[in-house]
This record gives sequence, structure tokens and C-alpha cells, in this order.
Amino acid sequence: MFRSLSKPLVAGVLILTVSLSACDSQKTRVQALRDSAKGKNVVMVLLDAAAFGHFGLAGYDRNTTPVIDALAREGITFDNAYSPSASTGHAVYAMLTSTYPFLAEKQGLKGILDDAFRVTETTSLMAEKLAPRFPHRSGISANEWFGAEFGFDRGFTHFYETHTLPDSTSHRAQLVVQLFRQDLAEWGDGPAFSYVHFLEPHTPYTPPDEFARMFHPTAADSVDARSRALIPYKRNAPAPPLQRKIRALYDGNLAYVDAMVGEIVESLKQAGKWDDTIFVVLADHGEAFWQHGAFGHGRHIYEEFMRIPLVVRVPGAEQLAGTRVSPPVSLIDLMPTYLDWLDLDPSPGQRGDSLLPLMAGFAKEYDERPVYLRNTHSDAPEFGLRWTRYKWIYKVYEGRYELYDLLEDPGELHDLVAANAIPPAAAPWREKVALWLAVGTERVAPVDEIDPATMERLRAIGYF
Repeated sequence: MFRSLSKPLVAGVLILTVSLSACDSQKTRVQALRDSAKGKNVVMVLLDAAAFGHFGLAGYDRNTTPVIDALAREGITFDNAYSPSASTGHAVYAMLTSTYPFLAEKQGLKGILDDAFRVTETTSLMAEKLAPRFPHRSGISANEWFGAEFGFDRGFTHFYETHTLPDSTSHRAQLVVQLFRQDLAEWGDGPAFSYVHFLEPHTPYTPPDEFARMFHPTAADSVDARSRALIPYKRNAPAPPLQRKIRALYDGNLAYVDAMVGEIVESLKQAGKWDDTIFVVLADHGEAFWQHGAFGHGRHIYEEFMRIPLVVRVPGAEQLAGTRVSPPVSLIDLMPTYLDWLDLDPSPGQRGDSLLPLMAGFAKEYDERPVYLRNTHSDAPEFGLRWTRYKWIYKVYEGRYELYDLLEDPGELHDLVAANAIPPAAAPWREKVALWLAVGTERVAPVDEIDPATMERLRAIGYF
């Protein structure tokens, strides 16, 4: 005779059954995503210095990104995606390695924080890790920070940089599209991986005339929007009318590169590859327009500097169309996601996490996970973390913290530390910034000298 189960035991069995069922459901849905990637191409398109707040999908009041907005309606949008660093070199390194390069800086957070570096021979780069699944792996760059000079060409079977093209009269975005079409013809039958790095909407804010006049009819006539001409405004805000013109030219540059993303999509369609291609749109960092007294990028880790677009379109996964994901994620999560998606082993030392469970609809394990942030100015280094609704910022030389509730204060105007109003839930997380900085990596090598031609090209877009 079987003994009947007591009520507490029945309840426990039910909880266990529900838990196992949920676990099985998660595994099933994640596996379905892995299955969706089999034999697919992956095209990753990066817009340089593209601030999330300027995109239509973020609710912006200008029609800057109709192409990318349409892609978002077909795929997944990560509403709280962040760059780990407010400059291209560090952000690209972090994305391609799933590690933090600046943790190798051993001089008391001084001196070499914003210096250039090369990857070491022991660094595992994304293109190398993806080699077992993609016979053809191409990198296309319009920004020298993602270039052979710094070792980022390693692992690609084909690597192109716009400065190598003889045509110097076209806009860089047009040259990128030209290189992509040239590379697309080389893909063959096997799956291909392509990382396409546009310079736009980064300075210079000088798109073709129809885009330069799209949001202000005369701004292009009265503003010198070349990179070096805009440098004086980085920490000295011009009068509001000039601010509006500069912002309008940035938005025109964003609309221009959005149209060029459309050209890449159309090229894939014409080649018969679109329905077999996972398409990812993202940025390396944002762009500030004096919200906290600074223009451009690199200076701070406020939202306008760090929050970026991240849109993923997965063919054959129509159930994901229009999905909006809210937990914070980072560029360092991208490589672990690809490796998980393609059933490849994790990279040794990776700091990011696969986003497949999050994409499959299981957000709980990501709700309390922090993402870490830094600026790139050695005269005023800042580090911080973003999790749930809060952001901690540590200003090193000032020796002080700031805390913001981004749900109540998305513009980061009310510092809860200064107001002596730190929520109990937020207080323990402050120490995680120091703990994060205490964990090092030795995967970068300082650059003693940059090739003069590369240096000149970097100066032309506002560096050094």
C-alpha cells in the first residue's frame, strides 16, 4: 500500500516540478536559438560614437534611424546596452576579447590610462575563436583604432581599411559599403563572419548635403564640423544656437550612416544571403552634447557617453521580432554570446556572459548582474558600475562617489550621495567597483610609437 504524501511534501514536489519544468523550458528555448544559428552568416555592423538616445527606437524626436528602427521591429533590442569604455580603442578591445584592457594598467590609475596599446600574442580575439564555424572572416574598418596597427586584424581571413583605397573623395561610409560588397563576392558557399566598423556618426559631422541639411537647413553653411575644428567645444560649451546646429549635423551624420546600413542590408538581399544572416547593429560608445558639461566622448561615464544601441535580427526566429530586453548588458557579453550560439568553447579568461538565456526570455539571472564602466581621460579617471536601476560612479582623483537612480533620474541630474539619500539596496554595490579594479589582466602591451601615417589619420578624426 502506498502512503499518501503530506501537504508540505506535496507542495515541495510541486515547486521542484515547476522548477525543473522551467529549467527544461529554458534549455529548450536556448537550444532553439543555437539551432537557428547553424549554417548562418553573422554580420556585425558597428556605428562609431552612436548615442542610444539619438535613435528612433529610443524615442528620439527626429527620424534619424529608420533603417535600424525597422531592423529592431524584426529582432531584439537591448534597451540598456553599455560600452565598457568611452573610447574606440578600449571598447573594441573589450568587445573582441571579452576582457577589460585597462585593468593591466599598474600605475595607480595614472599615466597610461588613455595611451594606445596593442594586443599581445596570447590574447584570444573574436575572429580567432570563431574560426571553426566560419571559413571566411572579414574585418572592414573606417577607424584606425580597429586596425592592423594595433593587432586587431589577427584572426580575420580578409581585412580591409578604408585608407588603403585610392578614392579619397568619397565619404568613409561609402567606402565601407564598397569594401563590404567587394568582400561579399568572396564569401563562397560556407558561412561567413563579417565585422563592419563605420566611422560615422563620429566626427567629422560632414555627411552628404541632403543629410547635412536634414535637421537644420543652414547649419552646414555656418559650422565647421570637421573633427579638429570641434575640439575647442569639448569642455567649453558654445552658445545654445551653435549647440543646436552641431547636434543637427551629428543627427544628419547618423541618418547618413543609417542609410548606409540599409545599403549593406540591400547588398545581402541581392546576393541571396539575407535570409541566412544573423545581423547585429551596435556602437562602440556614445556621444555627449554638453549634458554634463562636456562634448564628444571619453570624458565621463554618464549615460550619454556609455549607453549604446544593440539590435540583433535572427532569421527564422520570428517569435523574437520586436522584443525589448531591459537588464543591463555590455559589449564584453558579445563574444561569449557568439561562442554559446555556435556551440564553441568559452574563451579563457572571458569576463562577459552569454546573452542567449536573456534573448530566450529568461531575465532573472541577469537582473542583479552589474556591468562595469570607465572613461579614458588620465587627468580625471572615472570608474563605475550599472545594475538594476542604479549607477555608481567613482571619480578617482576627487576621491568621491556619485550614485544615480536611472529609473527616477535618467538624465543623472540628482546625485544621491550628495543628497545623503543612498538607498539601502544600493549601498553594498559601491564596494564592487574597488573589487573589480583589483582584478587584473596582462593582455595588452603599451605602444611606444604609432606609425606616423596612422597617427595623422587619427588626428584627422579628433584624437591626440
